[in-house]
Amino acid sequence: MRGASGLSQTTPVSSVSSQDFHPTSGARFIFSRLSGEDEQACYQVDVYLAGGARWQGTLTWSEGQAVLLEAETQTPIDKLAWVQQGVLAQARVLKKTAKKKLIRWREE
Repeated sequence: MRGASGLSQTTPVSSVSSQDFHPTSGARFIFSRLSGEDEQACYQVDVYLAGGARWQGTLTWSEGQAVLLEAETQTPIDKLAWVQQGVLAQARVLKKTAKKKLIRWREE
């Protein structure tokens, strides 16, 4: 089908790999709500770091405090604290307004 511009309105879907999420510097933080609302929300967290490292975990709240449950990490130990601090910083945003998905990039 062609639009008014004469260009096709359908775009072929190409395969997307996790490598496409890795930035050239800093990290990309992706929060996907699994369940709940407000302080009952639970998020899958994927953090893609420059260089190919990745951190995965779950973010929940207990007694008003953010709780990180680490599922898997390929994060170098020298970057781990920075990643966890970045996740907790975004947890404050999600606590105020529970979103279905939040994607943020942060420079180190």
